[in-house]
Amino acid sequence: MENFNNNNPEFDSSSNAIDKKNEKKKTKRIIKTYRDIATGALEGNPTSLAKMIIMEKKKRERKEKRSVNNPKNMFMVIVSVVLSILGVISITAIFIFINVKKENDLEMKKVHNIISSINYDYKKIVNIDKDDFKDVLKDGVKNSTLPIGGIKNIFLTKDGKNGYVQQIFAREFLISLDTRVPEQFIRNLRRKFSIGIVNTGVENKPFMVFETDNVDTSFLNLQTWEKSVLFDMGELFNVNRKYYTYSFESVRLFNQELRVILNDSGEVVFGYVFLNDNKILFFTDIRTLKIILERDKVIEKQ
Repeated sequence: MENFNNNNPEFDSSSNAIDKKNEKKKTKRIIKTYRDIATGALEGNPTSLAKMIIMEKKKRERKEKRSVNNPKNMFMVIVSVVLSILGVISITAIFIFINVKKENDLEMKKVHNIISSINYDYKKIVNIDKDDFKDVLKDGVKNSTLPIGGIKNIFLTKDGKNGYVQQIFAREFLISLDTRVPEQFIRNLRRKFSIGIVNTGVENKPFMVFETDNVDTSFLNLQTWEKSVLFDMGELFNVNRKYYTYSFESVRLFNQELRVILNDSGEVVFGYVFLNDNKILFFTDIRTLKIILERDKVIEKQ
């Protein structure tokens, strides 16, 4: 049986026309309208087109509110940046203030232009508002490690009214000891004096040096003080109490006129001597005297 459709030219033409028409329809549907998109988005959702438009509008409004281009947001951003900068500046200022205060506190605790009556190798600064000087001196004698002939000066300080640490000078120190030395001796004292420790080669020994403006008067004052000087300063120099009532004797040594207390073996346990430049040295050992004389170039080192 012959195929009628294939042999019919009219059928072919009609068929081609229908196909072309369908292709045009398909091509036209590729271009979708906003309604088509909205309708597709709404498929399966019970939301109306109007409601969707309102939601989209609100979404855009929220986006605009969060946008940096929004004047209000721009203002808030600027305020935040300014506050952040101010915060950093404040923290930096606090940090600088703390460091400056720390440096000032350290500076206030320093003692500037320390003065001493003799040359020394080592030093220790003691604040008598916080420490008992007598205990510090005793501890220094017992525990200081010095080379033979080494001298360690102990400088006394106190907290001043302005907050700065100040060095204590001779008159104030002697008054603080509450001694029975004549007032005239204190009035004649110069400001600088020295207290410290000398390594004699056997052990550490304490010493004290004052300076006077009037040697003759001070010598007479000290002779008056001899009766009670050990009661006033014996503990400070760690002198055995049994020698407190011993009398002073005059001894000449190293070309110097000494006033000393001797033990039963004829050894010096305490004494004083006037050195060059109006200095008065208190000591408990002849070797201490020799070392300080050599250091002060009163005698040549042997």
